[in-house]
Amino acid sequence: MTIRWMVFVSIFAVTVLIGCADNPVGETEGELSSVTFTANSDQQVALAPQQDAEDKPSARLLAFFPEHFPDGVEHSIPLNEIFHGGPAKDGIPALTNPKTLPADAADYLRDDDLVLGLAINGESRAYPLRIMNWHEIVNDTLGGRPILVTFCPLCGTGIAFDPIIDGQSTEFGVSGMLHNNDLLMYDRGTDAPSLWQQVLGAAVVGPQTNTLLDLIPVIQAQWGEWKADHPTTSVLSTDTGFNRNYDLNPYAGYEKNPGLLFPLAGEEDTRLSRKTKVLGVRMGVVSKAYVLDALREKQVLNDDVAGVPIVLIASATSDSVRVYERKNFQFEGALDKLVETGTGNVWTISEEALSDPKTGDSLERVSNVFVSFWFAWFSFYPDTLFFQGTVNVHPEARLYTTWGELKQ
Repeated sequence: MTIRWMVFVSIFAVTVLIGCADNPVGETEGELSSVTFTANSDQQVALAPQQDAEDKPSARLLAFFPEHFPDGVEHSIPLNEIFHGGPAKDGIPALTNPKTLPADAADYLRDDDLVLGLAINGESRAYPLRIMNWHEIVNDTLGGRPILVTFCPLCGTGIAFDPIIDGQSTEFGVSGMLHNNDLLMYDRGTDAPSLWQQVLGAAVVGPQTNTLLDLIPVIQAQWGEWKADHPTTSVLSTDTGFNRNYDLNPYAGYEKNPGLLFPLAGEEDTRLSRKTKVLGVRMGVVSKAYVLDALREKQVLNDDVAGVPIVLIASATSDSVRVYERKNFQFEGALDKLVETGTGNVWTISEEALSDPKTGDSLERVSNVFVSFWFAWFSFYPDTLFFQGTVNVHPEARLYTTWGELKQ
């Protein structure tokens, strides 16, 4: 085990124990008992007991979360593949209607800090990962509409949703459970709550099983970039009502280590290392992955998914990528100057759409897009298409072509 990984595991142990206490500001922490972790740097780490072979929840899940697993509960994932992440329900406390600051008052942020950025109806807001790491879910309102902003540190997935279910705005919390290392959310305000898979945006256990949440376009950007593009943006305040050290990353070292904290249910795809960051795009039932490093080099990429022409516009220096339907247009250039091929018209990039000031043409933003670690994207979309360089690769291609050849 590397020293860096040992440090991460120790920090994660403290995080789990503090999370279980759900420690608001002003309350004293309970006594922390010792926890022992064992890990190899290239292996998965199971913090929960191995699940039963049958399709039923483990005794641990039934003891901690009985309300989610009544006899005969409807589910779309095997119950034996769900793990207890460590904290109790709401031990990682979701934020609801959090306090915000104007950009120039957010002195706790550095320009290279990563944030999730959203803009709705002329109002923009940044959700720093240094806060999202500790809370994972924010129930908020932006641009006059309810939104659900989520981040799973273990999968690297920052996704925003429309939380309207059956015509009602729904509040979500952190269940304390994981599937394929991904956050399982739960819907509040009901006697029969469902569990929702964050990466899928779908209910997977409970009465809402197979219900889907609509995604809202979100970008994972550096704070300096976001505030430069959105000078009137607001940003979450560290005055959350909970006693957390937002200067500390509880997952320090995790991104660079190949290990996982919990077993995966299916096979892994080794074309990329587990923690390689990809941008995942979904069009209906078709999904496609793009390596972020490759997008940074290209900056502007014309492609198509499921027969829908799209253009991906990436920052050369960060993880921020916006995707739009491009119809019959072709583009070139860069983030700071997007040019239509053929006409030379310079288009304007916004969070809602691409637009040509000369002609009035407008192209919609694609919402089913988010950054993910490769292992997580492939775990939930094993039939994903794959883009690398100038080569479009279907998963079956790995039977005939090695990853080394693809990179040439």
